Amino acid sequence: MKISKLYADHTNIISKINILRQLCKDAIAANSTEISTHLNQLSTDIGVHLNFEDKYVYPVLIKSSNAAVVALATSYQREMAPLLADYQTFAFKFNTAKAIKNNEETFRNQANIVFKALFERIGRENKELYPMAALLDEFQ
Repeated sequence: MKISKLYADHTNIISKINILRQLCKDAIAANSTEISTHLNQLSTDIGVHLNFEDKYVYPVLIKSSNAAVVALATSYQREMAPLLADYQTFAFKFNTAKAIKNNEETFRNQANIVFKALFERIGRENKELYPMAALLDEFQ
């Protein structure tokens, strides 16, 4: 498995978050249909990426002979559960244009929190976790 695939997934997810942020900045109610479409696409991409990490990335890292890699991977895996739960709650609550339009201010507030958390998590993975993974033969 190539580490470049993981970085590419992150680039794609960040790109979609940036599109959503711009749509929200421009006008949530007017863009509610487009926002819901992009949010559902983002949810799919996040789900595929996290499934890949859970099935292939974390098991390899946790079996590493390097204690620092094991500790970091275990910590990251553990931290992901509450972040994913928060994202899924948000995405399910606002999975339609009507739900977004009817709760514009709540959507804006929750989107800011969830998108910021995802952005920060991806940044940390890119700076800490993936560089460690890149040193392992399985990710070459």
